[in-house]
Parts: sequence; structure tokens; C-alpha cells
Amino acid sequence: MTEDGVTERVRLSREAKLAVLLLAAGIVIWLLMHLRRVLGPFLWGAIIAYVFSPAVDWLEARTRLRRIWVIALLYLVGLAVAAWAATAFVPLVIAQARAFLDELPHILTNLGEGIASLNERLLNRELELYGLKLDPAVLANEAVRSLQNLVGYLTRQALPAVFSLLEGLGRIVVCLIVSFYLLRSWKRLGSRIFRLIPRPYRGEAVTLLRSIDRVIGAYIRGQLLLIAIMAAANFVALSILRVRYALIIALISGVLEVVPLFGPFMAGAIAVSVALFQPVTPFGWSNLTLALAVVVSYTVLRQIEDQIIVPNLLGQIVDLHPLLVLFALIAGGTLAGFTGLVICVPTAAALKIIVTYLYGKIWDEEEPDRPQASAQALAGVWHQEKQGDHPTSIPRGS
Repeated sequence: MTEDGVTERVRLSREAKLAVLLLAAGIVIWLLMHLRRVLGPFLWGAIIAYVFSPAVDWLEARTRLRRIWVIALLYLVGLAVAAWAATAFVPLVIAQARAFLDELPHILTNLGEGIASLNERLLNRELELYGLKLDPAVLANEAVRSLQNLVGYLTRQALPAVFSLLEGLGRIVVCLIVSFYLLRSWKRLGSRIFRLIPRPYRGEAVTLLRSIDRVIGAYIRGQLLLIAIMAAANFVALSILRVRYALIIALISGVLEVVPLFGPFMAGAIAVSVALFQPVTPFGWSNLTLALAVVVSYTVLRQIEDQIIVPNLLGQIVDLHPLLVLFALIAGGTLAGFTGLVICVPTAAALKIIVTYLYGKIWDEEEPDRPQASAQALAGVWHQEKQGDHPTSIPRGS
């Protein structure tokens, strides 16, 4: 306190500031690790708000309506579409899903019998794998026992599945509430984040945030369109081949597109399994022929996806090595389950941009592949800074 009674402002040293930042980061990481089950609806709400914020901005500018009315209008349209889909498709999906689950034990039993038949053929033979001799009888018995355990587990999970469904509905409601409030205060939130950045670093921070926004935004919107395209393509292919439960399998295939590397193969395995044990086959084909036709159709669709759709839709947006994608996939699934599988690739892409930026700063190098913010956007930011104002939001990449 000074002589005139005014309390002096305490200024922290550089070391103290670093210690405070590290402590705060540690607390945040600890909370995220222990509350990750609770964070799911909030994270999905943030993703929804992020995806639809450009549409809200565009409608707000074109219609001159208040932002809250634009958001309410979008919600009403979304609910109307959901209600139409519920009346048109949900009964069919539920019927196919129920029939699929009812037939699953039969499929697994047939698979076990097939393994047992193969066991009889190979009974007097030994399999050798990397120098190890394996007894086919032991392998077949273990496979059948595992399948029986799986069927029993699925049967016991019927009641817990009902509670899981109710919990899922509650999470959806929370997610919609979170997305509504985030969309409503999106610009204000961007302004507050901008004010947290020290003034000398705001220009470069805008450039860095625009780079991350461009990559993540393009990836998420591209993935949503890819899900719709592949779900529709798989439904058409499976319907032509008259595979049972075509709609539910196609929807699962579309959703699994968000899982990098393994998703399409998992979807193909489900379709092939259904075709392999389908009671009635079309065109006079055997189950094996139908399963091979499904394999061919999924392979063709996969090639079209890899060679045509993905390069034109997503291009080299994330530019990540496959091993890095695999690591991000495992880490995301371990830390956050399905949500982690969905966000692992864009998160890894954002971290790559940040690490590349920091590497350039440490070694005093310019990052050659870092997208630059437009001169108009930065000029607008600095003009507002000179006027003593703050931008309503951080400029987004185009």
C-alpha cells in the first residue's frame, strides 16, 4: 500500500506466471479426465454449434431477424424433418433392427456349426502359424464357446439396453440445449476469447485460429456429407442384392464412416455376415455367392470413395500420416469412447498446426504450409483495435 492509501497492484514474475499457467492446465486436464463421461453431450453440443454457426450467421445477415429467432427457426425445421423421418423411416429401422437382433443368435449358431464342420475336415491335420503348431479342434471349441457366451451376453443386456436408450435420449436433450445456447452466444464467445489474447499476439493468433478453423470446419462438414453419400450408396447396393436389413446396415455403414481406417471394414463385415447366413437368397444364389457379391459391392464402393469422393470432398484437409491417424484413433477411443473416435482426427490436425507454428517460432522459421489469414480480415481486426473496440468474433476461414 502506498502512502496515500492506494493499494499497489501485485505483478507476478515470469516464473510465477508460468507456474500459474501450468497449475491451471493441470487442473483442467485432471477435470477432463475424471469428468469425460459427463462431457459427451456438451462436446457434441459444441460440435453442432460449430457446424451450424455459419448457416446461422448467413441467415441472420440475409433475413435481418434477431439471432435467437434464426436459431429457433432452424430448430423448428430440424424438428419437423426429424418428425417426418420418424414417421417414415423409424418404424422400418426398428423393425429391421429387431429382426436382425432376433436372428443374430441363429447367425452365430450357423457360424459355430460352420466352424465345427471345418474342424471335422481338418481334424487330422495340424495348422502351423509362425512355427507354432495349432490344434484345429481346440480352436473350434474355443470359437463355439465364445459365440455361446456372446449370445448369452446379448440376451442378458436386453433390459440394460432400455435404460441405456433412456439415458441416450437424456443426453440428446442436453446436447440440443447446449448447442442452442452456444449458437445464441457464438459471437460474444468469440469476442471474449479474442480479448483473452495479449494484444501484441492477436494478429498471429487470428491467423493460427483461422488455419485451425479452416481445417476442422472443412473436415466436419465433409464427413457429414460423406456419411450421407455412403449410407445412400450402400442402401442402394444392398437393396439391389436383396440383402435383408438393408436400411439398418446402410445406416450403420454411414455412421461407421466417421471411424478412420477401420470403420468401412467393420461395416462390410456386418453386411457380409448377414448375407452369409440369410435364410432366403435372391436370384437362386447360394449364401456364399451372395456374400461374395456383397464383398464386391463394398469393395467397389470403397474404391469409388477413396479415389473419387474423398479426394474431391475432403482432399488433403488434415494431411496426417496414417500412423498418426492410427495413434489418434486408439488414443481417442481410449480416452473418450465413440466421441473420441469421431473427434480424434480433427483434433490431431489442429495439434499439428499448433506444433508446426510453435516449431517455426522456436527455430525462427516461417511455416511454409501454414495458411495465411486474408489481409482484409486482419486489417479489420487491427482497425477495430485502433478504435479501442473488439471484434464480434474471430474471423473464420473460408
